[in-house]
Amino acid sequence: PDRAGHMRYVDNHDEDRYLDKYGAASLRAAVGATFTLPGTPMIYAGQERGVEQQRGTMRWHDGDNALTDFHRRLVALRADHAALRAPEVHPVPHTVETGDPDSVVAYERTDGDEALVVVLHFGDGTASVSLDSAVGDTDLLSGNPVGSDGTVAVGDIVVVPAASDR
Repeated sequence: PDRAGHMRYVDNHDEDRYLDKYGAASLRAAVGATFTLPGTPMIYAGQERGVEQQRGTMRWHDGDNALTDFHRRLVALRADHAALRAPEVHPVPHTVETGDPDSVVAYERTDGDEALVVVLHFGDGTASVSLDSAVGDTDLLSGNPVGSDGTVAVGDIVVVPAASDR
């Protein structure tokens, strides 16, 4: 029904771990998509710690602290920006200047009051991406500058205000 929401997730108990199949760089982009696309994000047991086994005892003291912090920042970003909880997604035309064009996607999220542009890079390293629309110069997720010439450097995810929200 129209009132139903979709659950978004990277890992679940029926699938192999995304980290094992696609690597750490792609995992961060996939988690970024989970928290910036419509639907309810789900973190499957240990995903936020980089746990590689499907089931078993959760060992909270082991794992990737940076990945856990990344998840926490995405949770906070989604909570702080209603546009990331809105029902629609609009593709953003872009050109990949450096990196694999097939590993980059860009889209806009808006709730009518705020518009954000999300750029995801599922590859290794950093991609340089020119956006066809003007955006703010600071990544809302990291707080780092992204440049003022319309080109953003994205390792995994960049979330910037659309020009009208700068």
